Amino acid sequence: MGGVKKNRAKRQKIKASRMIDAIKADLDDPKRAKELRDNQPVDVDLPGLGQFYCLECDKHFISGPALEKHKSGKPHKNRLRRFRDEPYTIEESVMASGQGSADRGIGKRAS
Repeated sequence: MGGVKKNRAKRQKIKASRMIDAIKADLDDPKRAKELRDNQPVDVDLPGLGQFYCLECDKHFISGPALEKHKSGKPHKNRLRRFRDEPYTIEESVMASGQGSADRGIGKRAS
């Protein structure tokens, strides 16, 4: 029982989190990444007063050991793997559908 509520909560959590491309842009800029990792403002509404933040997963944790345990876990490692892979581009999708500017080889010449 409760499967519908759990699934709804899961969908809402996914919608509320930041998108991969926005996080990747923050990771690519070393100054911005350092700022996000180290200089988190104190926020009483967030777990651990907002001081223990995983930039890659966009999650706050209650303590340092909880953050370290998260970083050694499988969901975090899967998220890192998604950042290593090249993102799927529009050009790639157009080429896969057969509509793109594919190399058509040597064309027929008018005689």
